[in-house]
Amino acid sequence: MRQTHTLPRDEPPEPPSPPPPSRSTMFALLASATLVVMAGAVISPVVALIREDLDLSSDQAGLVITTHSLLIALSGPLVGTVIDRIGTRRVLMTGLLAYALFGGGAALADTYPLLLASRALFGVAAACVVNGLTVSLLNLWQGPARDAVMGYRATASSIGGVVWPLLGGALGEISWRGPFLVYLVALLVLVGTALLVPETRSSAPDRASTSETRGASTSPGVWTLLRNQPALLWPYLLLFAMATLQYSIVVFLPQRLAQLGVSNTMTVSVFISVMTGATGVIGLFYGRLRRNRSYRSLLTAGTALPLAGLVTLAAGSQPWMLLAGPVLFGLGAGLVMPAAPVLVSQAVPERMQGRAASTLNSTMLLGQFASPMLLGAFAGPFGIRGVFVAAAVACVLLVLAVAATFRQADAPVGSAEA
Repeated sequence: MRQTHTLPRDEPPEPPSPPPPSRSTMFALLASATLVVMAGAVISPVVALIREDLDLSSDQAGLVITTHSLLIALSGPLVGTVIDRIGTRRVLMTGLLAYALFGGGAALADTYPLLLASRALFGVAAACVVNGLTVSLLNLWQGPARDAVMGYRATASSIGGVVWPLLGGALGEISWRGPFLVYLVALLVLVGTALLVPETRSSAPDRASTSETRGASTSPGVWTLLRNQPALLWPYLLLFAMATLQYSIVVFLPQRLAQLGVSNTMTVSVFISVMTGATGVIGLFYGRLRRNRSYRSLLTAGTALPLAGLVTLAAGSQPWMLLAGPVLFGLGAGLVMPAAPVLVSQAVPERMQGRAASTLNSTMLLGQFASPMLLGAFAGPFGIRGVFVAAAVACVLLVLAVAATFRQADAPVGSAEA
């Protein structure tokens, strides 16, 4: 009989949980979420200016945007281990402070190596923020409320992905160094976190299981779990693919617009921001959609919409035609991004939440970092337009893989069997 993978089903009944966190706690955490997407997008409008001023190649300029992604990916598992050991609050607060210092400090860099070094340290800080935030949300909310708050997180990230890049574009009119100052907003978020966000951590193990837990914390538990549950690989692979395709837009759409005579940084910011804006709109309604739709149907739509967007970018020959591309991709991302961490969280033991979430985030960031290299290889022989053709072909394969792999749909939250 042909074996098929199935999505993890909805969470089984759990023992009574503490009262839900206050709305002020949620808003404080969502403020951190606004910083996640802007890590690369806020400087995207000035990449051409950085390239010209520092005399960089196209690949070197792309690394200015994506170096932080590699460092988030590499440091993420270590950050996850620390979270599992000491909790989320201190990791999140330390990350916010370093995020402001190293992110804003890049404005002072006057050489390419110094700029890359500041972006690398900024990536480690961002790993603390994104993983501390994710595990805090997963620990504090359960059941349907968790689906809803992950949707709100996508909306908050998208708001940050609209507002902060637009501000960065405005500052970029003064100097390419201006957008880096936007990262200093993390200091304000740090104050709110210190006042409103409680500590969260996995439930303390009993004395009999202490040695087992200690062994698990030092073993490659996440990788063992992935080997034993092949279906769990799909949220990781899906986020890697989506991130790779999404950053084809972040990195190469500004270059395509420049070919069409659009070089104003504010205008370019709009093209990047509408993608995250579309994700935010879906995030507002994600909890309601999840109550009435299975994960399979959400993920199928979440990959088909980006395919339509990439086809638009590959075929479009006028700036106004290209605007639909990032909008469609953002709508699809709004369905995929909230689902993946919940699917992973449901499938792993509580004591591994930090490592599982950080590995998921690392996988996504590796996709962002790899995007200029994997898809940029098509720019030489086929031009920037060829990048989007290659991305569209890859997205066709992704849609087919989702449709073929997730053959048994889980029940919607609101169904009788849920």
